[in-house]
Amino acid sequence: MIVATCASLASREPLLRRAVESLLAQVDAVICYLNGYLKVPAFLHHPKVLYAVLSAEAGWRGAEAKFWPWDGDLFRAAPAPWAPDTIGLTFDDDLLFPADYARRMVAALDAHPGSVACAHGSILTEPLVGWRASRRCLHFAQGLAADTRVHVPGTGTLAFRVGDWPISLRRDVAWSHCDDIAAGIFAHRRGLEVWSVARPGRWIQPQRPAGPGSSIASQRIVARVDEMETRLLREAGPWPVLEAPPPQRRAACR
Repeated sequence: MIVATCASLASREPLLRRAVESLLAQVDAVICYLNGYLKVPAFLHHPKVLYAVLSAEAGWRGAEAKFWPWDGDLFRAAPAPWAPDTIGLTFDDDLLFPADYARRMVAALDAHPGSVACAHGSILTEPLVGWRASRRCLHFAQGLAADTRVHVPGTGTLAFRVGDWPISLRRDVAWSHCDDIAAGIFAHRRGLEVWSVARPGRWIQPQRPAGPGSSIASQRIVARVDEMETRLLREAGPWPVLEAPPPQRRAACR
């Protein structure tokens, strides 16, 4: 079973519709956490949409809500429990996914047993001056010749087997909107390698946000979050030394 999960913001409803449509044929189920939505959009009344959860009913949880369906303590409606071999795909609502996305992500998990896979990811560099200053980003829009280990996955493009990923929002997400950092630290502490998958350029397509303030990330105070992210990464070290592929044309990292 393949289940895709997302956290969205009400201003991004048109983006969410297109993102979900790009995945529906590839997965068995979709779960969307709807921060700030007043009602469930009509396009989510679909047989494959297992749950569409309004923050008014379950609480505002920000970007980390994409992990809420995998949290056995918080998500009481989940199957009892998820089967360990269930594949989780966490996705962002501002991305469009290719027709072979789920197949290629599952193939990467099969190629690297006991690991997690992503498209977008970052390699930490030494010295660790700061999260944004001390990373080499393997951007989802850039091609990658071979599967490459990274430290921090972009959780908008993350794949895992549920048995390997018993994440808890209360225990493992120390700061709201630091879900990428939390996922990297969680994988590191559990001894899970993180692999950014080989892909052609522009395999995943970005969507243009609706306007200023229309992303969950824009709800945070960036300088303070960067300080927190850096502290969390330092506390979780030491990190293994990973070799980055030759740099390509630089893309703005998320």
